[in-house]
Amino acid sequence: MIVACLAAFRNRRDTTLRFVSSVYAATLPPDVAVDLTLFDDGSSDGSSAAILQLFPRTTIMCGDGSAYWNGAMSVLMDRTLLRRDVDAILIANDDIVLRDAALTEAIELFRSLNTEGPPTALVGAFQHDLSTSYSGFRHRPGRGPGALLLVEPSDKIEVCDTFNGNFVILPAEACRAVGGLDSGFRHSGGDIDLGYRLKASGVRIAVAPGYLGHCERGPTLSERARSLSRWARIQLVLSPLRSHSDVARLAFKHGGLLTPLVIVKDLLMRLRLVLIGE
Repeated sequence: MIVACLAAFRNRRDTTLRFVSSVYAATLPPDVAVDLTLFDDGSSDGSSAAILQLFPRTTIMCGDGSAYWNGAMSVLMDRTLLRRDVDAILIANDDIVLRDAALTEAIELFRSLNTEGPPTALVGAFQHDLSTSYSGFRHRPGRGPGALLLVEPSDKIEVCDTFNGNFVILPAEACRAVGGLDSGFRHSGGDIDLGYRLKASGVRIAVAPGYLGHCERGPTLSERARSLSRWARIQLVLSPLRSHSDVARLAFKHGGLLTPLVIVKDLLMRLRLVLIGE
């Protein structure tokens, strides 16, 4: 079984090295191999050179800083889906801190679920300050596609509707069938869109029991805006990192009749942040 592990990074050498080291440190079953491919989106801190010096088996693709998360990950996934020898695709963030044996346990659980039942994507949950920071999502009925409830992990798998791309093991054949990540998203939303499309195609999406490790939750748009000047808030709401076009694309693809409401609501939220900062 070949698992293609994909991650993107930019200018956080120590963080990325810690992640890469944890992947190579995993003790895997003899019939499982993890093939690590990274996308360096224009780093200037020597990240790629440091990784290749310590882990020469790693494949690194390079960008110019304009790809952002989804742009980078869609390139990696498209390249991976051309390989017919890959059985599973692990998409991950380089800032996750995996506990010992977490990667091995997740791969073995993924293989078990896909052997015994329907095609299944396995999501890993992470915590920060004793609360869940990342996991799978359940959609809130009657709301737009971005109205999501974080799934708390338990002692069994928890079925959900979609996921963040912090740690998800995907059946490669299912990804080939739905087309992988949509490169039309710039930074965010592509992972949620992929989860929705996989579920619609018949793939079960499940959160693994317990926590795989630690990952700090990124600040929301409102949280970041509170300490900024008005000009900085304008730059924030227009940034590709918090793109309205990503929100609109997700709404057009999955919002149905609620699409206009979702788009207008997001625009009004951004206007409020610029004017009053909360």
